[in-house]
Amino acid sequence: NDDPLVGDFGPGLFDDLSDLFGGRGSLGRRRRTGVAVLELESRIALTLEEAYSGTRRMVGISGPGGERRLEVTIPPGVDTGSVVRITLDGGGRLLLTVEVTPHPRLERKGADLYVEVQVPLVDALLGGEVDVDTLGGRVRLKVPSESQNGQRIRLVGKGMPALGKPGVKGDLLATLRPRLPQRLSDRERELFRELAKIRDGAR
Repeated sequence: NDDPLVGDFGPGLFDDLSDLFGGRGSLGRRRRTGVAVLELESRIALTLEEAYSGTRRMVGISGPGGERRLEVTIPPGVDTGSVVRITLDGGGRLLLTVEVTPHPRLERKGADLYVEVQVPLVDALLGGEVDVDTLGGRVRLKVPSESQNGQRIRLVGKGMPALGKPGVKGDLLATLRPRLPQRLSDRERELFRELAKIRDGAR
């Protein structure tokens, strides 16, 4: 991301940060405009679904007094490398670096998503409609006649939310993968042989 710092979601739950160190976060002091600021850094893993809708998570921080827990809000649209900044009571900050785990079906590039869609051969040849599961719900995809393997169709606004831009979303690009039929009947084989003769005669 060009600017991975997401924003300030404070204050948090801690009145005194002097004893927070180790555990799941690392503690340090940094200077901002000449003033020492106590910062705690940690990481959080999210699914692509959580990054799409935003989520709330409990973050555990260990110190000499035991583990303390802080509920944090993750805004929609975060990506791997995004940093959520939470202001903590007592003047400190928690910097939470996001990692979005790979999705089994969808590939993400910025705010756009990519998916491969299996299309019955008849629909690829004659045109039709297939269901596509998106992060926002199931949609009907219109398949043009004579669609080719690898052909892409863009579904506008069906991608990821744009971070920090409410109401703005990327696109979903569906790559068509025509599916060859199996277990052909005798009649189907006969029709395909007839089609093959017609195609040969048209050359």
